[in-house]
This record gives sequence, structure tokens and C-alpha cells, in this order.
Amino acid sequence: MNKYKAFGLLVILYLYVLLPSSHSFIADEFEDDNFYYDAVYFVVNSEDQHPQLHSFHDNQDVDWIMFHAISGTSYKVSTSNLGENCDIAIKIYDTDGVTLIAERDKFGTGIGETIEINFKKHGLYHIKLNNFYSNNTGENTQYFFYIEQTTGDLLGNIIGYVINIDTNIGIEAVSVSIGNRTVKSLNGIFNSVFYKSLYGMYRINDHEKGTYQLTAEHEHFKRTNVDVNVAQGETTIKDLYLHPILIDVDKNGEFDIKDVVIALKTLAGFELSDVHKDNVQFSDILIIFKYLCFQNLNE
Repeated sequence: MNKYKAFGLLVILYLYVLLPSSHSFIADEFEDDNFYYDAVYFVVNSEDQHPQLHSFHDNQDVDWIMFHAISGTSYKVSTSNLGENCDIAIKIYDTDGVTLIAERDKFGTGIGETIEINFKKHGLYHIKLNNFYSNNTGENTQYFFYIEQTTGDLLGNIIGYVINIDTNIGIEAVSVSIGNRTVKSLNGIFNSVFYKSLYGMYRINDHEKGTYQLTAEHEHFKRTNVDVNVAQGETTIKDLYLHPILIDVDKNGEFDIKDVVIALKTLAGFELSDVHKDNVQFSDILIIFKYLCFQNLNE
């Protein structure tokens, strides 16, 4: 081996061993959740909510999780099955996402942490998890996360998203009813901050066990009825899929760009036949545009 090849091998060895690793690791399925308003929602007391598997794929990676807590109720927040390079630190924040109310980092790498806490008020709370040794990233930094209710009344809850069946996007302001109780699906705004995990979500708390009918209603979607089974002490996850009402403005039996043009001209004051002017609103045009854009993306 000549001296140039030997020198080249030494340089490569130096870069690989002595310099910080430049390996890129695949992020876990819950990323990007590095800020409290990007937190992943955890459903407490649901048989469909399994422990979440997280990891730290780079030295900037932290994980945020949020959940609903009921006043006067205690919950256990825990991590388990840690990788040998994971030293987990848990911090619980108030409903504003910034006021620290509890933290735990007692053990070292590979050992889980647990916080049991009683909440004095009902609300949406935030949990931050980070690797104490932030330079430990990628391989063997995984951990399982779980929340369970330990005290308090154990009535049933129902939670889910209202979703446009054509676009698979959440829908806000949908009335979701069960018996004489009605809630609205959320627009994602909580404490003046937008949470992507809350958009289109609905939640019905403290319901008696049994089988009931859920009804979802919105002026631009077909009314939907589904059966739901509420179990005592559990949270049932039930997503609701709604079909949009297509607006055939020109009454020709088709839904296309002509409907958009006619609707726009009507609102602009053009003289069109009465059948074209009936009940045309700006919200109708938005629905038409959204539908046509979705159709074009899928052609």
C-alpha cells in the first residue's frame, strides 16, 4: 500500500470515528411533534389506544403528547421498555402548554419513568418527553408511552374525528348528537393556538353505558347516523365520515367548472335565469372549488 492510500484511509477513519456521526435515522410515526401545538393526542381508557412507540431520531428531537383530564381525577403517565441509549425525562404542563406542573427524571438510561398526578380542573394537558442525553439519537433510543386513569368516576366517553369521505380531511363545526346532548367538531383552536391534532375532533364526556345512535349534521354534508357502544370506564373511538352535498348550480345533472362560473357570475350580479340564482352563496363556491381541486389531484 502506498503512502497516499494509507493517508486516505486514515482520514476516512478519523471522519468516521472521531467526528460526530452524520448518520440519518428514520423518525417515528408521530413526528413532527417537537412543539406543544404539534402534540400527538392520546386517548385515555380506550382499548383501541395502545402504548405509543417513540424514539429520538436526532439531537433536536423532543416528543409532545396531549390528553384530556377530568377534574378531581388522577392519571399515571409512564414510559417503559426503553432502549439502552434512552434516558427519558417527563414534564407535564398545564392547559396553556407552558406552565410546568410536574416533572420526573429519577433513573438513568434504559429505565422507565412514571408520574402519578391528580388534576384539579378539567382540560387539555401537555406532556413533553426528551432524552436527557440529547446526543444519544437514533438506534436504541426508543421507548413506549402510556397514560391510564387511576381514580375518579369511570363513566363512558366518546371521541373521534369528523372526516370528509372524499378528501379524508377533518371537518369543523359539525353538530354531533347523542340523545339530547350535542357538541361541535373542533376548528383546532385552543387557547388561541392552532393544534393540527384537534382539527375536526369531537368529544362527548361522562355518558352512561349502552348502545346509542350518533348523528352528525352540517349544512354542506349529508346527515350521517351511526351506532356506538359506550362501555363503563372506557373511551370509545368513533370516527364519522360525511358525504359532501354536491351543488349542481346549472341543473344539468353534472358537477363541473361550469357550476363555478355560474355561481361566480350570480354573485357578481350578472343576469342569469332564476334557476341559476337560487340559493347560491359564497360558501357554495368554496365547496365546488375544493371538490374540483381534489378531483384533479386524483386524475
